[in-house]
Amino acid sequence: LKKVCEASQSVKDWEKHLPDLVLGYNSGVQQSTGYAPYTLVYGVPPVLPAARRERLSQVVSVEDVEAAADDLVQRAAVMSRNAVMAAGNLLIAQRRDQLTYARKRDGTYLP
Repeated sequence: LKKVCEASQSVKDWEKHLPDLVLGYNSGVQQSTGYAPYTLVYGVPPVLPAARRERLSQVVSVEDVEAAADDLVQRAAVMSRNAVMAAGNLLIAQRRDQLTYARKRDGTYLP
């Protein structure tokens, strides 16, 4: 968390980085168990894009604290970018649904 805050130069906004860090950590295979914490809790692997899945399937070794911190910083950055893209996609879907609903209400909708 400290490294992410320092990298983004926003130490006062540390709580904004937590969701991305937690997702990155929970999606990564842990050296001690051989499983991702998400998999152990939910019984299924996390659903991630193929390119991200390969990156996050690498084992996080906590023996090298610096390497683990750098890895989590990279994972947080990936998750942050994905969240922005997902939010944009959600806005597009909401607008599409809004237009479809409006056409159904006025009788111009043809399936």
